[in-house]
Amino acid sequence: MPEQEETQSNQLLLREIRDTLMHLLEDVHEQGSRLARIEARANRADLLLTEFEPIIRLYATPVSAVVATRRARKQRREAPANG
Repeated sequence: MPEQEETQSNQLLLREIRDTLMHLLEDVHEQGSRLARIEARANRADLLLTEFEPIIRLYATPVSAVVATRRARKQRREAPANG
């Protein structure tokens, strides 16, 4: 009889371990998905920063920002009106 109780106890313990591991795997999978989304956003931000780096540098200092603003206004005045 004690062997049967021990076997049942071991089976319950194994089920509990299995269930705990399954929950842990689900949590790891969720975290992996979140990290993948964060990485995708970071890559997108990096691409945007790389693409717009010349513009960012242009406006980086107050003096260059004033010059760039003047150029932009001048270009808008000289540009033909969209018809």
